[in-house]
Amino acid sequence: MPSEEIVKKIQNKLGTSNDLVRCLLAEFIGTFVLVAIVDGGVASVITSGLSTLDQNLWLSLSSGLGVAFGIWTAYGVSGGHVNPSVTVGLATTGKFPWRRAPFYFMAQLLGAFVACCVCFLCYFDAINASDEGMREVNSTCGIFTTFPAGPHITLTTGFFEQIVNTGLMLFLIHVIGDSRNAGSPFNLAPLFYGLIVTAIILSYGVNAGSPLNPARDFAGRLMCAIAGYGPGVWAPHGKQWWWIATFGPLIGAAVGSLVYLLLVEIHHPSEDRSPKDGLIELREEHNSIKKEPNQNEDEKVV
Repeated sequence: MPSEEIVKKIQNKLGTSNDLVRCLLAEFIGTFVLVAIVDGGVASVITSGLSTLDQNLWLSLSSGLGVAFGIWTAYGVSGGHVNPSVTVGLATTGKFPWRRAPFYFMAQLLGAFVACCVCFLCYFDAINASDEGMREVNSTCGIFTTFPAGPHITLTTGFFEQIVNTGLMLFLIHVIGDSRNAGSPFNLAPLFYGLIVTAIILSYGVNAGSPLNPARDFAGRLMCAIAGYGPGVWAPHGKQWWWIATFGPLIGAAVGSLVYLLLVEIHHPSEDRSPKDGLIELREEHNSIKKEPNQNEDEKVV
């Protein structure tokens, strides 16, 4: 039987035209791709013993690529949120309906959890060799979720940093996604979104690893708890860190999106006049002035 016919039969049996279902499937697999690459990159760093400098570069690059490919996977179907922070940021500014947000959250969380489990199984032998089977917080547990760099990082600092980090991420996402500002070709936008994440992790990844994505962070923490890392995954150094990495990014996403809306987006000219029109008119006016000889130049010619 030709492969086209097999595909068509499968499509007839399993395909759906329900828009919400299509979007949720895309968010699930897109988040899976994102977390599988991000966690795999972290696992390769932790189990290989790279130097600190190499670790920072490796983690930033692999995280940015994971974000880019995760978004690309779902971009044309669901918008490629693959992150509850992005969903909240877009919903806050009216670019996404709030009624769909809980469904997106569930799809993203499930995709992240499955990816964590797959990564754990792929690196199971390496993880055992690295921690000798002693499941401890802040060792191999850091592959799947984020923790403060040490007891010197307070909850106040952590919460503020997550708001700033994710706020900056959503602000820049709006910059890239705004066709009346910087904009980008539709098929290249995920690459720029990945570069945004890379830049933020390079700049602010030392204190707590820049969680940015509550689905990846919470799913990884849950998987670690199930895998035997103990209650410390929720409260490292005796501090209830889990809510910092879960709710801080959501608040930051709303703040960053509102800042862009209030400082940039609402000040665009009307729809029939793009921001570039004013620049074109100024250039044409400048050229016309240069072409018209002034009175002194006429007198000199005479």
